[in-house]
Amino acid sequence: KTRPLQDAICLCPNIGIEKIISDKFSIELEGIWRRRAWASSGGEWNFGQYYNSKGYGIIVGVKKYIGKSKIAPNAWYFAGQFRYNNIKIENFDTRSFHGGYLRTIDFQRKTTEIAILFGRQFLLFDKASMDFSIGLGPYWMDYQETFIAGDPKDDFINGKRNEFYNDGKPFFNWTLGYYLTRKKENE
Repeated sequence: KTRPLQDAICLCPNIGIEKIISDKFSIELEGIWRRRAWASSGGEWNFGQYYNSKGYGIIVGVKKYIGKSKIAPNAWYFAGQFRYNNIKIENFDTRSFHGGYLRTIDFQRKTTEIAILFGRQFLLFDKASMDFSIGLGPYWMDYQETFIAGDPKDDFINGKRNEFYNDGKPFFNWTLGYYLTRKKENE
């Protein structure tokens, strides 16, 4: 499986594997190469943009397929996922609210997320899969800055800043994949 919007918009290649373990359950594992990450420089009306980054993401999850007549993977489902992302953006220019230059920093974000999802997976032509899901969950972020240039008195102690955030967030997923089946021994 892959997430086409992460591939096309974020330029973050990703690949996942879902293993059916029964008619109603599956487990999944996904890896993401975080080549770009979203960040805001802090200026007025700057809601952010993508910047080149270094990093990776890992998703581990379980799905419970629901419904009387449908079986995995062609059915509605509930899912739980654990997600971890680690990105670093180097030589990032921050701005004041009014747009003036403040400082240049390297920063690293380590994010842990738990997603509770509801979705539908379809089998197309018996070989392709398409999956849509939405959900909510908490996230925790460890944010670390290292001062490069500018005024070190602005917001810094010894040129470093470490902060920890926690909050909730929505999740919207769309994946496309190829459905691999094993041949039965009598075939």
